[in-house]
Amino acid sequence: MIQCVRREFSKWAIAVEGKHEKELKRKVESARWVYAAVLTKALQYGGAEVGVIIYKSTKKWIQENCFVPSWMKLVHWGDVTGTNALQYVRVMFVIGRPLAAAEDVTRQGEALFGAYIPDREYVVWPKRGRIPIVPDVAGYTGIRVDVRRHLHPMAERLRRQITEGNIIQAVGRARAGLRTPTEPLDIHLWTDVPVGELGPVEPVLWSELQVGPDGLMLAMAGCWLQNTADAVRAFDGLFSVNGLRTARARDEDLISELPGVTRVIYQRAAAGCKRATAVFLTEVGDPRAWLEERLGALAYFEIVEREEKDEVG
Repeated sequence: MIQCVRREFSKWAIAVEGKHEKELKRKVESARWVYAAVLTKALQYGGAEVGVIIYKSTKKWIQENCFVPSWMKLVHWGDVTGTNALQYVRVMFVIGRPLAAAEDVTRQGEALFGAYIPDREYVVWPKRGRIPIVPDVAGYTGIRVDVRRHLHPMAERLRRQITEGNIIQAVGRARAGLRTPTEPLDIHLWTDVPVGELGPVEPVLWSELQVGPDGLMLAMAGCWLQNTADAVRAFDGLFSVNGLRTARARDEDLISELPGVTRVIYQRAAAGCKRATAVFLTEVGDPRAWLEERLGALAYFEIVEREEKDEVG
């Protein structure tokens, strides 16, 4: 169990919905980065089945705008109860958390318990939540995080049933308790909600999961281009030449060691072009056609390696 701490991945952040253009643009940008991080991490499992639970509008946007391999199963919050679609996945990503509006929880509490509840909003308590972790080298066994609570005890029980209860149920969709030692399962919980019932987790920060423009290429089209100018041309508007160069100088190379990819050497037919490397996910059916559609005619094309490596762990 790996949990991304101190980041909520709330609907406000990554659910691609709303009426205002500026707000939608922000959410699309965030959703794109989150999916790029998920896909890059998932690829390390070498094509094993991957489950992803995420907000419905984010799921829809990913399916319509990104490259989703056949081995990745996207499920949205609200469609988790009772499903067996994720029972055989090798790894599962649970992203975000259900959180009903405070007024809705308050009204439900009043209806159930027959009394007026004066406190109608959630209260954020800084560092009052504790996520239990596998003891680190310094001996720490927990991480303190901000938590959102309802002040009325009955309304808080309802809120917890909606949030923590649904997270526990989502994790249970992978049927960990029914697996044998030969059926391992990794769960990546991307939300900073403390859920002690799940036991100690291995904590990570979002900064450790983030990918750069290279990861965006894979997420958007299932392809990575080594040549900077060609990458900017093929992914028009996604990043700039300077932005890509800066990211590559700063970030660790996450692409060259990925398992389950097809590596090709190509050369554009334009004058002065040199041979360059491209990496395609194996599900991209025709790498040459992909390159020619975005870069123009090719003077040279060769598939140099179809690589299948063992998964992580």
